[in-house]
Amino acid sequence: MLNQISYTSGSKGVLEPFLAKYPSRHLVMTMDAADQTRCTLFDLSGEKPIFSNPISFTTLQQNGLLTNFGPFIHLESYHLDADPEKVLLKHARQLLVDLTDQPGFNGGMLLRNKDRTGAIGAGVLCPVPG
Repeated sequence: MLNQISYTSGSKGVLEPFLAKYPSRHLVMTMDAADQTRCTLFDLSGEKPIFSNPISFTTLQQNGLLTNFGPFIHLESYHLDADPEKVLLKHARQLLVDLTDQPGFNGGMLLRNKDRTGAIGAGVLCPVPG
């Protein structure tokens, strides 16, 4: 299981040097569909973050093998008080279980932000086109 992910955002020109500098890390860059000048670089190595100001999440739940990393289809993050968090976690956990048997599902993760108490994230990975 991938125990943590971290990411940072910026322009393609700012983030691409990380790919060259850290070829042994599992780094995945995505672009905003609405504005392709906005990019996000995910560090999926599970190691200590390499970014100077990373947003880091620990894994609460992982479904699927996550062996064929593609870009995140969608990543959401919410800041909630304790009671609404319990409700969200219950439904998010069940959603990941339900998605596991769907064709093309590569994996999903339920995450907790390491730096902001109460911030929960959920991500679904899509397969890399082969």
